[in-house]
Amino acid sequence: MATFYLDGVKYEATKKIGEGGEARVFLCKEGAVKLYHKPGDAALGGDTSQDARNRQGAAHRLQTFPIKLSKFPKGLDKHIIGPKKLATNKAGEPIGYLMDSVGQAEVIKRLSDPDYRSQNDIKTEDVFECFSKLHGLLANLHTNKVVIGDNNDLNTLIDADLQPYLIDADSFQFGGYICSSFTQRFADPLLCDKSKSSLLLTQQYNVGSDWYAFVLQLIQSILYVSPYDGVYIPKGNAPKCVHDARPLHRITIFKPHVKYPKFALKLIDPKTLPDDLMHEFDLVLHHDKREEFPLKLLGQQQKQVGVPMAVVQSRTVFHGTASYEKLFETDGVILNSSFTNGKLRYLYHANDELKREDGTVVLRGSLIKNARYRISGNHTCVASKNRLLTWFGDTMGTSLQVDTYGILPCYDTNSKSRFWIQGGRLVADNFDDRVRMIGSVVQNQSMFWVGEEFGFGMYFAGELQEFFVFETNGIIRDGLKVPRIKGNIFDATCVFSDKHAWFFVAVKDGNDYVHRCTMLDRTGNVLAQSETRAGDDSWLGKIRGKCPISGYLFTATDDAIMRVQPSGGGYALKEFPDAEKFVDSNLTLLPAKTGLHLVGPKEIGLLQIS
Repeated sequence: MATFYLDGVKYEATKKIGEGGEARVFLCKEGAVKLYHKPGDAALGGDTSQDARNRQGAAHRLQTFPIKLSKFPKGLDKHIIGPKKLATNKAGEPIGYLMDSVGQAEVIKRLSDPDYRSQNDIKTEDVFECFSKLHGLLANLHTNKVVIGDNNDLNTLIDADLQPYLIDADSFQFGGYICSSFTQRFADPLLCDKSKSSLLLTQQYNVGSDWYAFVLQLIQSILYVSPYDGVYIPKGNAPKCVHDARPLHRITIFKPHVKYPKFALKLIDPKTLPDDLMHEFDLVLHHDKREEFPLKLLGQQQKQVGVPMAVVQSRTVFHGTASYEKLFETDGVILNSSFTNGKLRYLYHANDELKREDGTVVLRGSLIKNARYRISGNHTCVASKNRLLTWFGDTMGTSLQVDTYGILPCYDTNSKSRFWIQGGRLVADNFDDRVRMIGSVVQNQSMFWVGEEFGFGMYFAGELQEFFVFETNGIIRDGLKVPRIKGNIFDATCVFSDKHAWFFVAVKDGNDYVHRCTMLDRTGNVLAQSETRAGDDSWLGKIRGKCPISGYLFTATDDAIMRVQPSGGGYALKEFPDAEKFVDSNLTLLPAKTGLHLVGPKEIGLLQIS
């Protein structure tokens, strides 16, 4: 809970909707309030030099932001979420500010997630329309002599209609106040120290750097990859370059020595995009053009032409010691899948029908926006916002109200039961409406996942982050010694074997995007941890699609199946390269009686390695 004052009136907000390195954001009846971290807050704890700089920055911010926000430009577009009034503590000292609430929204980064795109039926022409609107917002700022500065894909929200909203306006650059925040993934190399091995900002942001970041976000939203993703493999006389320095040397995915991410090439080939659009990308990325992006290129409403999903010519294909058998294919989209009790089950949407693996039509109609799908035996669950619907076969059963975390409905299933949070109570039943209490968490501030034997979750209460495990029969244990998550969480998931949980989280920590994995036993003891840069070519470059079996974790990269196991507090890896022909980093892996099931957006197959 957060306590603050608006015009001397006391408010207590309990629903936190965001947290980053600078502040927490809460909903209140007046809108949304952003409350800055104080130097002594737990979020700024730590002994590193960066932690010390963060505390110094927090102290400086609390001193300077009231004056800066008093000079915030008036008359901007209504979709630019600016400050309305200062929030203070009881003594009247400014601690944050009030702004309009956007409501049900996601960060624009989600447009680069192929699963999110397919499950919400967002086409390439929809992305172009969204960026046309974003173009107008950016132009409106520049007309009013405002520069975003740290223009990254977490500072723009999109609603269900893909209307963009610009947030974090307090960090904008205007009236002599510079923007001091910095995201390496979107920093303009023209403003950075060219002698370094990674991007280090040395000059002030400008209008051109805003448009540069706009182009990077557009590229990743239509091609599903950043211009600096992929793996650089220099050959011959090609210059050597570490990954983080690639922007300084203009080494993008369009260069011949960069291995283009396989999953993205399956979805859309950049060669199918219009020549004038690709030419503009070339001018920006390789020839340092920094001008307003031509709006006409967004108005073309280009449809996604792309390369079709890889076709298996015969039913079973062999490559070295690996073989692949295609089991299912659809022109629609696979929404959820599982392998329990020796049976492969899945849910897919095609031709305006939501169907199960046996052909049962669960529901007719278009895809539901921002829905969360689960299957359990012959039960199918679909939740959107705070409403959970369940079907047995094609018969709809109970409708339940559930808490949410952001826009995420808080529920999950295993092969026997469904679990949900309602009013801060974690409960479960066996699809029979005989509800059993698991334990107490925090209303609309909790998230959890469940396996066959136990579950794992976390909740937030003010500055507190609490992690917990629970037995599926109703015993909850919190107070786990899981390291505090620093930064702005933009994705999280957890997968289970009978004895272990593998918790994955994606955060913006400082200047970069980071993926972390923590392995725990069913009592909550931490067994191993690892961290990597988001989007690299390692086993942790993506956080979803992992498959735990016994004490191992299996995951797909563009080059192989990887087997991960704990070792000395970290992880040891074994690679199965013969699977390279059949895998990419966007696949979901499931167990099988022999081998692994490979689940893509439109296809399920069986991989076996002898």
